[in-house]
This record gives sequence, structure tokens and C-alpha cells, in this order.
Amino acid sequence: MKTLFVTIMCLCFNVSYAQKPDTTKTSIQAKELDEVVVKASYLTREDDHILAIPTKEQRKHAVTGYDLLNNLMIPGVSVERSTGSVTTPSGAATLYIDGRKVDFREVQSLRPKDIARVDFFDVPTGKYAKDAYAINIVMKPLNNGGYTQLDASQGAGYLNGDYNLVSKFVTGTKSLNIWAGYSLENPKSSMNKNEVF
Repeated sequence: MKTLFVTIMCLCFNVSYAQKPDTTKTSIQAKELDEVVVKASYLTREDDHILAIPTKEQRKHAVTGYDLLNNLMIPGVSVERSTGSVTTPSGAATLYIDGRKVDFREVQSLRPKDIARVDFFDVPTGKYAKDAYAINIVMKPLNNGGYTQLDASQGAGYLNGDYNLVSKFVTGTKSLNIWAGYSLENPKSSMNKNEVF
């Protein structure tokens, strides 16, 4: 009996090609940063309050006093420009102009370019001690001159209203301020009229 042995030789080739590096993939290495401090040059912490000095950009994008208060982005202060509501996480803030308590129309009628700075008292002391929070708007001094400002707002549809006039004139040490406002409504029946001087 004859045996047949077949030897099969297998040759294996290892072929490698030179490849170009893949430039579409980028390697990102994580790097731990030290403490990061974010500074805002227009906000500084004083002894008992936060001092905010409006920037040129903040004034540029504001029309009323409430617009500027909103643009200042004082930490914890929320401003509702249409209603004049200024709130903090713990309650409403009382508004002052040069240390005098004011109402909605007076702050609404302020020209942003006339505001020198805003003081926010989160822990009021002294004359503001009776308030939970106080915001004092400090105006730039005027030597001579003044302005008259009229704004009107009428809702689309039948009536609504809200018309305001503000005049301020300064001569030397004397100052004359005039505020006049008129509000009108009639959403389909009950007519409301208000006048404020």
C-alpha cells in the first residue's frame, strides 16, 4: 500500500502600507484650571452695598431708568420693566433717587445718560434700614439747562393709554421738576381714567 503525503506549503505575507496621519481627528487633552475669578469692572462691593456704575453699552441699550437697572444685571435683582417691579429672592426692593423715595413714573422717566451710579443695599442700614432691600439711583449733577420728555403708549385695539410728560430744568442751585401722567383704559366696557401730577 502506498501512502501519499501531500505537503502543502502556505506562504503568508504581511503587507503594510504607509498611511498619512488623519487630520480630521483632533486630540483634546483635559487640563485642570486653578481658581477662576470673574470680574465685572462696573460692579464693586462696598462696605454695606453693591456699587454699580453703568457702562457706555448699558446706557446705549436703555431708554428708561428701568431699562438701565435691568441692563446692570445686579446679582439677585430682577427687574420687570413694563410694571416697574424690582424684586430680589427675598422680596421687593424700594427705589430711591438721590436718597428720596420715588414711584414708578419717576424711575420710568429717567434718562440713562443722567444716571451716575446705582447703589444696591442688600442689608440696608441707616436711612434705608426700614426697607428689606433698597436701590438708590444717584444722578449726575446738572449746572444749567434741562430737558422735556414726552412718551405715549396706546394699545392696539380700542383705547388703553398711558401718556407721560417729564420736564427738568436746573439753574445754579435751583431745580424744577414736573411730572404729569395720564392713563386711560376701556377693554370693552368699564372705563378707567387716572391722572398723576
